[in-house]
Amino acid sequence: MRIRAARITPFRLALVRALATSHGEVDLREGALLTLVGDSGIEGYGEATPIAGFGLESASRCREALSSLAASLVGKEVGEEVGKELGKELGPIEGHLRDAGASAPDAPVARAALDCALHDLVAKARGLPLARLLRKGSGGALPSVLPVNALVSGNTPGEVAASGRAALAEGHHTLKLKVGARSLADDEARVAALRRAIGAEPRLRLDANGGWGETLAREALDRLSSFDIELLEQPVAASDLDALARLRAQSGIALAADESAVVEAAALEVVARRAADVVVIKPSAAGGLAPAARVAAAALDAGLGIVVTSLLDGAIAVAAALHFAASIRPDEVEPRASGLATGGLFEQDLARLPRVRAGSLALPPGPGLGVAPDPRALAALACGPTREIRG
Repeated sequence: MRIRAARITPFRLALVRALATSHGEVDLREGALLTLVGDSGIEGYGEATPIAGFGLESASRCREALSSLAASLVGKEVGEEVGKELGKELGPIEGHLRDAGASAPDAPVARAALDCALHDLVAKARGLPLARLLRKGSGGALPSVLPVNALVSGNTPGEVAASGRAALAEGHHTLKLKVGARSLADDEARVAALRRAIGAEPRLRLDANGGWGETLAREALDRLSSFDIELLEQPVAASDLDALARLRAQSGIALAADESAVVEAAALEVVARRAADVVVIKPSAAGGLAPAARVAAAALDAGLGIVVTSLLDGAIAVAAALHFAASIRPDEVEPRASGLATGGLFEQDLARLPRVRAGSLALPPGPGLGVAPDPRALAALACGPTREIRG
């Protein structure tokens, strides 16, 4: 199959309400949609939506790299044979992805969009769901639904409690709360209020986004351990793996590496050093689905857990991450809720994903991603002209 054309459309997604993190408030997401057009008009989609605080490229650099990468593909062939198991290079796009890594090493989000669009194109050409393409050779039924956590919000204990009760009413069994942006006393009060509101049964996760130093993180782990925390993401700065490893050795709460494991090389270092109990995998930040698969394989081989999340992306990147999570066989990983229930955070999205039901997201049906951009939504969300590249 030959790639006949590519289109790149910049867009902005506004959040319903600002999300407070230790990196600052997030109220707007800026990205670009990549469309690759193959033979017979088949289209593959990829989304590039970088975010501050994760050491990724800027939105402008991302669009520049995406344009260059897409232009280099137009007119080229994409094969149709696939790899055989999780963690192996995927044949139909292997050469293209290696070329992309060499030409844009500083733009993992742009490479991830290219990776996704190529996978989507090949899966559609073969009439396969993307998850089945990624799982080729390992067999087994694909899950029809995957558990997802709810992101709880609120500045005060009362607001957090109300958000937690709303999440339970929607059927969620795992809830996640951002900490580290306020004083430890404030965070402790918010966590306590949330646990009281939801009761003892639901799983509760915390995410500090690297907002604490090692001493404060140790104190926080001690003070928060009584609230039955499933895991705590990134207690210390991304670069301080020594501190993360020391905290893991002392903590009664499982620790997850998020910002420390954003790109493939960093994630593999976390695994090699056993610096965390869980590795958070964001395919849209890792450089794509193929690098994410290598990270997952390494973590599972090392006996570590994994959690698949988005980069607070739009629906196209979330759909890709959902297929990636579904491609991992249940017997290879302890079932953990994925961090992919973010669609409700936006006023309007690029596409429509299945709604969260009973704390789970259904795998989109059909070949490839199973979702496509809504032309009206894309027109409303576009923040610049579409660039079209033809051979």
